[in-house]
Amino acid sequence: MKEVKIIKNLTEKLKKEKDVSQEEADLVYMLRRIYEAYCYVSSKHDSNSERKVLDFSMLNSNYFYDAMEYDFTDSFTRPMQSAFGKWYRTVADLAASGRTGNFATTIPAFLLAEEETADLMRFAFTKLSEEDKIIIIRGDRARELSVRINKLLTSDALFFYPETGLPMLTFARCGLVPRLERNTNDILFLQRMTEKLKSEDITPEESDLIYTIFKFSQTLKSRSFRFYGERKDFKRQTDRLKNALNLWFKTVYEVAKSGRTGNFLHTLPVCDFTGYSSIVKKTLNLLPKQFSMAKLSTESDLPDITGVFFDNERKVLMSQRCGVVQKVAQADRYALFEDPGGVSCRFENMTKIDPYIFSFRDRKAKINPFVVKFEMLKRNGLLPVCRLRDEIAYYVAYEKEARVEEIFKIPDEALLSEFPEIPYPYEREIFLKALDKSLYVLKLHLPLIEADPDDSWADVIR
Repeated sequence: MKEVKIIKNLTEKLKKEKDVSQEEADLVYMLRRIYEAYCYVSSKHDSNSERKVLDFSMLNSNYFYDAMEYDFTDSFTRPMQSAFGKWYRTVADLAASGRTGNFATTIPAFLLAEEETADLMRFAFTKLSEEDKIIIIRGDRARELSVRINKLLTSDALFFYPETGLPMLTFARCGLVPRLERNTNDILFLQRMTEKLKSEDITPEESDLIYTIFKFSQTLKSRSFRFYGERKDFKRQTDRLKNALNLWFKTVYEVAKSGRTGNFLHTLPVCDFTGYSSIVKKTLNLLPKQFSMAKLSTESDLPDITGVFFDNERKVLMSQRCGVVQKVAQADRYALFEDPGGVSCRFENMTKIDPYIFSFRDRKAKINPFVVKFEMLKRNGLLPVCRLRDEIAYYVAYEKEARVEEIFKIPDEALLSEFPEIPYPYEREIFLKALDKSLYVLKLHLPLIEADPDDSWADVIR
């Protein structure tokens, strides 16, 4: 993954040069928060905690919700954990040697890390200078510094007046107090890119950073508060970031509507865009159908773009970024057929009779017609090139052949009226007999494709 490469490259730079730029330190911090959010939503927590990170897809499939099996734990979580471990070990070593620098700002004030990385963060914190350790300021100094925090990342510093007591300034990460003089932050960067897009495309790197900022903004929902008064300034700052993102997406819409294409389209999320639904959906409607996941028949090259997940075999791909899945799967080359509820995925992977592959009519179970059509094609050597999923539906992709298209055109209701019933409990032997009978029924409907002079492929007898 590109995120892993970024952290590894910056770790090497930190070892050699003893520091990184503030923009690079910000990127490491944002990637850390995004990584934590993916880990958090993919583990078991109470429902209230999960609600805060619902804009992050799980990294492993859930039988009850996902027909397409996937697991990105080994290919994302572990490499990221290893990369961050090496980063924070280097940070701890530099802090222990008495050095300071922008790297100190990657140490969060709230530790949500795995135990080993958290230990490194704690150790690094103990070795920081007293000024780098400051995460709470009270009184006149808090008021004085509050006017200088506008160039930090959103919610890095929160200024507020408690109900009783002196004004307070709290920080979300270490090392910020001596580094308040900055040239840019997330909002200023978005504003610059918005102006740039009006006249020219953005670079792939700028596209990656905008998408990273978008995902970072979604992590802010899970922020913990140490004081009640922090919430007001937090809302003010997050509203500013949301407005900047909305303005960016509105500009993307106007540019896409004018017929332009480019790297800017990759900043669009194709799912999990709570708070931006109206403008994002409006823009996506201008574009070809977008997908968030693909299961490929062969290993694919990993694109050099952030926000892309592959399993260990590099055959299952997930990305919430516009255009990425289409490009890797080459979806526009194939004929796509909607797979209701992903029934053919469940059928292909089932180890025991799965009620999900049935169609129920008046409480009577019959094999879903899509499964029967899929099985007929499979028995005659016609396999899908890949499987795809968008926000709400599954699809199978085949080479564009008339015989495949005609099979899927046969009305489901006509088939269901003739398919045999499968009594409960669903025993394997009974199911297989019902499948053969259903295939025979489907075969009887094949005169619809008499135009094919070679109809031997329709012979489905074992």
